[in-house]
Amino acid sequence: MAAYNSSQKELYSDLEEKLAQRDAELGIINGIQQALASRLEVQAIYDLVGDKIREIFNAQGVMISTYDPQTDTIEHRYAIERRERVYAPGRFPNRGFRTQIVQTRRPVLVSTNVAETAVSLGQPTLPGTITPKTWLGVPMLVGGEVKGILSLQNVEMENAYNDSDVRLLQTMAASLSVALENARLFDETQRLLKETEQRATELRIINSVQEGLAQKPDTASIYDLVGNKIRELYPQADLFIGKYESGTDLLSMPYLVENDIRKDIAPVKVDGKGFMGYFLQNPHTLLINENMEQAVNKYQSVDATGAGLSKSAIYIPLMCCSVIGEIVLMDMHKEHAFSQSDVHLLETLANSIGVALENARLSEQEKHYLMAMEHEFEIGREIQAGFLPRVLP
Repeated sequence: MAAYNSSQKELYSDLEEKLAQRDAELGIINGIQQALASRLEVQAIYDLVGDKIREIFNAQGVMISTYDPQTDTIEHRYAIERRERVYAPGRFPNRGFRTQIVQTRRPVLVSTNVAETAVSLGQPTLPGTITPKTWLGVPMLVGGEVKGILSLQNVEMENAYNDSDVRLLQTMAASLSVALENARLFDETQRLLKETEQRATELRIINSVQEGLAQKPDTASIYDLVGNKIRELYPQADLFIGKYESGTDLLSMPYLVENDIRKDIAPVKVDGKGFMGYFLQNPHTLLINENMEQAVNKYQSVDATGAGLSKSAIYIPLMCCSVIGEIVLMDMHKEHAFSQSDVHLLETLANSIGVALENARLSEQEKHYLMAMEHEFEIGREIQAGFLPRVLP
């Protein structure tokens, strides 16, 4: 009878453990499904799931790390220790316990002497964190490949986790892996769709500008056309388009708008200084989204307009065989106002305006040549007419 009761207790204990495991799994899966239904960003899903795992295991430390097999590096997408969020941006070499997990695709449980074992395996400790007394990690597998590592840490106790915890964490990692991979693919698809839409918008803008440039043969009209189009796209920003004359080393501003007001200012001497001076030596775009005062000092820029320092700016050289000017777009109120997408669009417009300005210059040069020739012909006709007598003999 005693043996029967013992077996019955073991059965009940096993059932309770399995029920607890299923409840935990369902909690994770429900959380993931809610996140997916809400179309949260991938990082938000990592945060939601990480919090759920910490709650289920009452863990002092939880870390969700993604793995890149191409570079053999990991990225910590979620890390928390003693209820404090730990931020470790960037990619890190895959070392120590995680290397074992990637190589074997099996869990690793280190219950004693974690610090010594970690040192021997080259396992780093994140700055500002404590080396745990117990470390448990399981692989996040998708199609048999390790996509990441899910780990628990206890910084106070050795032998904090048992085989039951390992099995439960494995089951959670399996559900989590598939869901996160789906979410990542969804997020990547959305990103690509957004980029495609953005490129289509850019093409429409560029085509409209190029059509307008084809109908505007003079340089003044070209500056106005492109300047007005950029202002339509960035109405909150100040803009100037500069024209550089290499013979005089002067930078004039045929298009300048500050605080929605069109202005005219006198040309300024470049003398190798400022952003224009930089372009003459290194004609590459500058995107400055913060620390503008530091950038101005670095490039020895002078505030020719008197508008003061902007918070963000894009500086783009205008090229046609050599530097012929610049486009400068400035946000006076907000840092990080511009992105690489803005840079790409403005660079494309700069290429168009550079070609158009060169064509306009050649056209104007041809007109001046024809006018000069016509003037010379007129003088020749007058001279020839002077050779003829006014009255026939």
